[in-house]
Amino acid sequence: MTACPIVGPASPAGDICWDGAQSKVLNWTAGTVRSFAVPGPEFQLLSPDGTRVALVDNSGTSIQGTSVSMSGMFACTWVDDTHVLSGGDPQHQPRLANVANGSMVPVAAQGDCAGRLPGGL
Repeated sequence: MTACPIVGPASPAGDICWDGAQSKVLNWTAGTVRSFAVPGPEFQLLSPDGTRVALVDNSGTSIQGTSVSMSGMFACTWVDDTHVLSGGDPQHQPRLANVANGSMVPVAAQGDCAGRLPGGL
């Protein structure tokens, strides 16, 4: 898919590609589930059930198609279908955010996101 490169990690529901003007949510048979406009490059995370997309840019994380925006929260993975996690470094404490309302809770840890464990483990 050279015309629409992948812009985030794979999810159980599929992945997302961006063609420079719009993003496409793709299922595991490369079928387009839906498309939405994204004017500039952003890291994009598809929720495990495929219903939400977290858009991460230099200001923080927003949830596509909603008014939820979390300034300074740089999501790196989904925990479940309603929560995203940000990694920690000396300048940013890790946080867990509820994407339904934008509320955040600090996590007493430091480190980077390395992947998502499947539910039920």
